[in-house]
Amino acid sequence: DKYSAKTMLLISTGMLAVVTFLSAALGHVTNNTWFIVLIVLLRLIQGANGGVIDVIAFAITAKIYPGNIALTTSIIETSLNLAVAFSPFLGGVFYEAGGFYLSFVVTACAVTVVLIGTFFGVTNVDTKRDSAGGNLYSVLKEVAVWFPAWHSAACMILFNFYIPILSPYVQASFNAGPTFAGFALLINTAGICITAPFLGHAMDKLNPYVFMAASAFLLPAAYWFLGPAPFVAGVVAASKTQLVVTLAVIGVLVPLGCYPGLLIMFDLYTVKYGKMPLEVKNYITAIYCASF
Repeated sequence: DKYSAKTMLLISTGMLAVVTFLSAALGHVTNNTWFIVLIVLLRLIQGANGGVIDVIAFAITAKIYPGNIALTTSIIETSLNLAVAFSPFLGGVFYEAGGFYLSFVVTACAVTVVLIGTFFGVTNVDTKRDSAGGNLYSVLKEVAVWFPAWHSAACMILFNFYIPILSPYVQASFNAGPTFAGFALLINTAGICITAPFLGHAMDKLNPYVFMAASAFLLPAAYWFLGPAPFVAGVVAASKTQLVVTLAVIGVLVPLGCYPGLLIMFDLYTVKYGKMPLEVKNYITAIYCASF
């Protein structure tokens, strides 16, 4: 609120590059205790700067494209999901090629390129507070603002909770290894990446509340087919195909519930107070990002 979005974006991206370069140097730390302490500390700093970048991205796009909030939200989250899907694979390739050091150096160089691109290519969009600004307390006390944020958080919990158990599940049920588990997760993420921009566009043009309500019923229902659960055990036989199809469907239903959240939070606040100062919009954007 106090400084320009571009300034904060440059600071956060620069810190991210420095910390990633420092992480590469940890390969020379021989003491296990110090290694754990330092890597956790550096990862915390990375996470903090990544969170700042996330909030700024939403704040800038909400300012530039006020009529396409759901679409821009879906595009940002699609890029994040693509990174989550392919980064472990790329990290493994770099680790096998050059070990711990190369993995972080390549990442740090990529962040440095982004930093340079941000400096020369990002417009200095004004997201600073205005004279009619609200306050953080007025946002935090609004249940109407928190409910869509909780719905987005719940969708992400449902999306992520099976990731650590998927590999042992497919091993026990189908005698399949981590390669199939990775393929299933890739299909899951592809469901989001392919459909999210189209859903975001539809949410901006149609009623976003309908999309959120649909996800509230359909997403939990889809989970009955993971396993499968007792209610469908006599109808649907557990198979690799059934698992992959179910994960693909969940990949479509997650953005159905997450991406209208920011648009609905803006709408509910505006309906109640008649206007939404830029400072309040920034607070709501931060709450929405935190829900993920």
